[in-house]
Amino acid sequence: MSYDKLTELLGISRTKVSIHFGKTSQIVFEDYVNFVEKVHEHLPDTKIIFISIKPSPNRWYLWHEMEKTNHMVRRYSQNNSLLYYVNTASPMLSDKGRPKSILFVKDSLHLSQKGYELWSSIVKPILYDLYKTK
Repeated sequence: MSYDKLTELLGISRTKVSIHFGKTSQIVFEDYVNFVEKVHEHLPDTKIIFISIKPSPNRWYLWHEMEKTNHMVRRYSQNNSLLYYVNTASPMLSDKGRPKSILFVKDSLHLSQKGYELWSSIVKPILYDLYKTK
């Protein structure tokens, strides 16, 4: 099933689930739980991987709420064998706890090549382990 078909089926869009668009961490978490429930209602054995909300310099003022959402999703995922939480956020932070600028392009929001390389190095082994042929 394509992403477009899935989002149409579930009635979701990025703007409806974003802290950037004014939602609290609790509401974003509840939206995620509803998403999981809808997916599993239609596709009960589907594995869902949540890649943590990333800290970006451009939206640093929202990081506290984003971090709370990440924490709630991580805890929720621990109780369901079909849910996986992938922490890409922590490696994106410097020793001082701020986003590493080298991981972002000029807009300080979207990932640079180095940012995608970091994400790939974290996500690829997890995908491989989940979907390798046994």
